[in-house]
Amino acid sequence: MSKTHLAFGLLVGLFVSEFFGVENKLLFVSIVVFSSLLPDLDIPASKIGQKVRPLSWLLNIFFGHRGLMHTVYIPLLVWFIFISYGKAFIAGAFFLGYMSHLIIDMLNVKGIYFFYPLIRVRLNGFIKANGFLERLLFFAILVGIVLLLVV
Repeated sequence: MSKTHLAFGLLVGLFVSEFFGVENKLLFVSIVVFSSLLPDLDIPASKIGQKVRPLSWLLNIFFGHRGLMHTVYIPLLVWFIFISYGKAFIAGAFFLGYMSHLIIDMLNVKGIYFFYPLIRVRLNGFIKANGFLERLLFFAILVGIVLLLVV
């Protein structure tokens, strides 16, 4: 669910910005949270897919859901582009957010093919989308966010 991806992106962004003493925390966390939704551009009905429906539709037709957009290649490519232009701050934030989405999707029973098409091994967990365990995970993430903000 998008709210779980957003919450986990926020948790990761807050934790990393605090741990590494990021100066512009608002920008860093904003990029992490935004990029935590991007892998679901391949679903026209997703929160982000609805905003760019023609692009989302094309991605879905050519790659399907949890296809290319759910591999490590997209965040690595974007990271490399930003690094090439001397934008390490943006590169790192984007990479973290995107990877946070992939990590959560690896916990899902449907999983992802992280290195597809080079390695056709599906990485999956035991959490069903919108099920009890996802709601529990979402609550745990919220607790983590609150702890980071309070402590």
